[in-house]
Amino acid sequence: MQSEIASRFGATVKLEEPKTPLAIRQMFLVRGASPGGGDALTLAGLVAGQGGRVVLSASGFLLAELGYHQAMALRSAPGVRSVNGVSIDPARFESFLALLKTRPGG
Repeated sequence: MQSEIASRFGATVKLEEPKTPLAIRQMFLVRGASPGGGDALTLAGLVAGQGGRVVLSASGFLLAELGYHQAMALRSAPGVRSVNGVSIDPARFESFLALLKTRPGG
């Protein structure tokens, strides 16, 4: 089914299950539920429990590489406020990480 908005812009939207769901991993932003954003160690533990890998951790959130179904399972985990997919240009992300390393305490 094509949406009216997609049709107006001449876009085609195609949703399908990955051929090998466990092999395909994506990047997700995981945010903690507490007012301060959540404990990074707790969030990292939840991600690891789903077989994911933390790519970047900060106060109250982290970027994690997870399979889609594992990420969706985190949405109902205690201590998790939200889990959303993100798209990151690999070259820009590497530049960002390099910048973080040059900062004091990075």
